Amino acid sequence: MPNLSIHSVVQEGAVVAPSLMKLNIEIKTQTPYLMGKCMSYPIKKFIQINKLKDNINYVYWLLTEDIDLPGTLPYSGQIMRIKGIDLYNYIQSNGYKDKNNNLIKSNPYGGMWINIPFYKLKLVGQIDKDVMKKSGVGGTGTSMFSRTDMLEWFPNKKKLDPNKMNTKGMIGEMLMKEYFEKQDRVTKVEKPEDIYSSVDIVLTVERKEVK
Repeated sequence: MPNLSIHSVVQEGAVVAPSLMKLNIEIKTQTPYLMGKCMSYPIKKFIQINKLKDNINYVYWLLTEDIDLPGTLPYSGQIMRIKGIDLYNYIQSNGYKDKNNNLIKSNPYGGMWINIPFYKLKLVGQIDKDVMKKSGVGGTGTSMFSRTDMLEWFPNKKKLDPNKMNTKGMIGEMLMKEYFEKQDRVTKVEKPEDIYSSVDIVLTVERKEVK
């Protein structure tokens, strides 16, 4: 992560100790759109957009393979990110209210997304492709994460439906949890206590660059 000076602490993270700070992280687990060389972000609701400037320090994408889409395997496990405020400004500057904008995509169910080209994102890490495959994040096979693992990570979900515990987003979050725990300058990886939080992961980090 970029070096965050003490002057940026209030905006980008809460101080928890003289040399530590907390960062709010949002995780997106997606297969890249190869034709456009981009990832996407939901923009249907204003609250989804406003949280980027008010409550999210970084948005991370964990890239996945789609066995039905040739060419996606090389991207499997790549980790890209952007600052929340930078994504907010990108969305605002690209006229997300203009439904004819070619950056805006929608589906028959009312979903709406904006595409973010790779060059706007920073490639910061890689999860081993074998780990990605064993995780079940691609929708094939059984996930390496047990029901107990997920219940411990999602303690406030009270009762998680076993049929939904291996969804792409949940497995992606578990993979990113393990990824962050291995980073030298990350001292703590937590799940927000509020089950309705827009934050997926809270990192306590040394105030230095962390990938």
